[in-house]
Amino acid sequence: MEERKEERKKKRLLLKIGEDKGMMVDITKMGLRVMLEKFPPGEAVDISFKVNDQAFNLKGTIHWVEIKQTLDQEPYEMGLSLINPGDDFMKFVESLPKEADETDKPGEGITVGR
Repeated sequence: MEERKEERKKKRLLLKIGEDKGMMVDITKMGLRVMLEKFPPGEAVDISFKVNDQAFNLKGTIHWVEIKQTLDQEPYEMGLSLINPGDDFMKFVESLPKEADETDKPGEGITVGR
């Protein structure tokens, strides 16, 4: 089994790929794990989101996809690998606690698109 180079940090944020809604589940310096209702076409994605007053514009690729068969989750879970995410994003990830606390609620819009 491949060992992850970066530690995952739980971070739940609402997101969109095009017009489709989803949820960020966790984050590393080089990627995101997201849950989506629909599978996006293609492999490359533009990712933009805002946390507080800080906006991020990132590029990534779909690294893996898993189809979920439960009623309480979005049908698709996928990993997005980021391409050159930049220093501001790295600092943002470093500032996050390892585990999400009870106040970590879905919020701050994220838009992921092409």
